Amino acid sequence: MVQVFGRKSHNQEKIICIGSQALAYVRAILTGVKEMENLKTIPPAVAALIPAAQLQFTKEHLQAFLGTIEQLETSLHKCPKIGGTDRMKEHPLIFHYFTGCTDFFICEYDQHDLMFGYSILNGDLENSEWGYISLSEITSIPLLNLNYLLDERSIEAALYTAYPDYFNKPQSLTA
Repeated sequence: MVQVFGRKSHNQEKIICIGSQALAYVRAILTGVKEMENLKTIPPAVAALIPAAQLQFTKEHLQAFLGTIEQLETSLHKCPKIGGTDRMKEHPLIFHYFTGCTDFFICEYDQHDLMFGYSILNGDLENSEWGYISLSEITSIPLLNLNYLLDERSIEAALYTAYPDYFNKPQSLTA
């Protein structure tokens, strides 16, 4: 639901909250959440990856996102450092940030602030490109989300799947 003018009514806020909470619990159940009994907060390195509004919701419903937090922590540890994918034909999709028609597909991270990946801004495929972006810049974009339900695949496979008429079919999808 997009609210353009005015404030949401109390009932609209309740519906959004209940719907989002239910969706979080369903996702947690479907992804086979393992209990992380001692987790009371999100590890700082993982929290740094999550945009502010999404982080707040995740904290409020921490138990529903335990599996997601564990998956993000695993992804963070296996993420190549800057330059780590230079000679690869296909780049591992480690993190995917999105809002509207804007996507940031991340394959490298220096564990501080610098990330490398493929960016599509406002659906403009003609000017989409590989490049560097700072984590603090990405997470400050209003309404941006980190994809919590990311499949393990290459950035090239994700791009081809989303835009088969524009991107070449990668080798990982031909086998």
